[in-house]
Amino acid sequence: MKIIYDLGANNGDNLPYYFLKSDKVVAVEANKILCNQIKKKYEKEIQSGKLEVLNYVLSNKKNKDETSFYIHKNEHVWSQALIPKIEKINEFEEVSVKNKYIIDLINEYGDPYYIKTDLELMDETIVRELFKNNIFPNYISAEAHNIDIFCLMNGLGNYNSFKIVEGHNVDKKYKSTNIKTDKEIVNYSFPYNSAGPFGNDITGPWMNTNNCFKTLGFLGTGWIDIHCSKIDQPDNNYLPEREVKIKVKI
Repeated sequence: MKIIYDLGANNGDNLPYYFLKSDKVVAVEANKILCNQIKKKYEKEIQSGKLEVLNYVLSNKKNKDETSFYIHKNEHVWSQALIPKIEKINEFEEVSVKNKYIIDLINEYGDPYYIKTDLELMDETIVRELFKNNIFPNYISAEAHNIDIFCLMNGLGNYNSFKIVEGHNVDKKYKSTNIKTDKEIVNYSFPYNSAGPFGNDITGPWMNTNNCFKTLGFLGTGWIDIHCSKIDQPDNNYLPEREVKIKVKI
C-alpha cells in the first residue's frame, strides 16, 4: 500500500494530487479550523478510508500533553509551533493543540511511501527523528529554510538523489502537467501555495549530492523544497543551472 504523509497539510491544497499518487493519505495539520475545512471538503475520501485528517502538533518526543501553537492572524501558511519572535508575536494567536510523537504516527498508520514536511521551522527536528528511528521512505521532501536540512538528508538519511521545487512558481511551472499514476496519465495543474509534485513528476533529472549543493548555492534557501529518493539514481552528467549559465557566458 502506498501511503503519503502530508505533514503540515494546511488547507488541503496538496490532497487532490496525493490522491492520484497513493492508496491512502495521512494529513496532519495543527490549525483546527483548517482541519475542519479539509474534513468538510473531502468527506467522501475520509469515509472511504482514502484520507485521515489529524489535528496535531508533531513532536520528536513522546509527550501526550497539549502544547502551544501560533496561528498567524493574516497568513495561515505562516502559522508555527515555535514561539514567534518578540517583535512579531502580536501577529499570532496562541492556541493549545495535542502533541503527537512522529514515530507513533508512523507506527499507527503504516510505512510511508512519501513524506512531505512543511512545518515552519520544525522540519529538521521531525526529519531527524525519522532518520534516527530508521525511517527512510522511498521519497521525502522538506522545506529548506537553510542548508541544514540538505546536510541532514545526505548525512543521516544517506540519500544521494535530489530534486528541487521552488515554491514561488509551482502554479506556473506545473500548470497542465502530465502526472503518471499507477493506471494512467492525468493532466493536472498545481495551485499556488501547494507543495507541488514529488518524485519523477518533478521535471529534470535527479541530482547527485555535489550538484544539488551547487544548485542550492545558486538558488539560495527559503521557499524551496528539497526532494530525495531512495529508488532513483542521480544523473552524474547533469549540469547545475549555475554552471550552464557560466559556460554559456564564456
